[in-house]
Amino acid sequence: EDKAGLEEERQRIEEAGGSVRMPDEGSSDVPRVVGVDENGEMFGGIATTRSIGDWEFSEQLGITPEPNAVDGVDLTDITEGNDLQVFAVCFSDGVGDAMRIEDIAAVVGKGLFDDNGPHLLTALEDVLREAKAVWGKDTGKTYRDDMTIAASALSL
Repeated sequence: EDKAGLEEERQRIEEAGGSVRMPDEGSSDVPRVVGVDENGEMFGGIATTRSIGDWEFSEQLGITPEPNAVDGVDLTDITEGNDLQVFAVCFSDGVGDAMRIEDIAAVVGKGLFDDNGPHLLTALEDVLREAKAVWGKDTGKTYRDDMTIAASALSL
């Protein structure tokens, strides 16, 4: 997970020189990574702690492109007990806020390795549809964060 409100991520951000601004109680805002300038004024304000493209804040606030890794997603029901299958899935926080990493990996794994499963592009679309449905349910269809996903099998 890459959310500023998680204790482990908050500690990592603070050790790197950033701060985490928690929202006021009752606010619909989320915890955000911020910096504090020499006058004590906050700047920045990014909700995710891991990002590939936020260079402006990365070094001084502790935003890192280093991904979270999930190991141990059980895909034996689709790989028929074959050798270890390794793959990478990259997705935006709009997907990650709506679905658990393990659930995303299971859908994508079927698209990559299940001969009777969906084509990979269909599996990725399935993830996006599920995430969109969760956003619609949670927000009354008034808001949906950006949603992007890509996946690839890897060779060891």
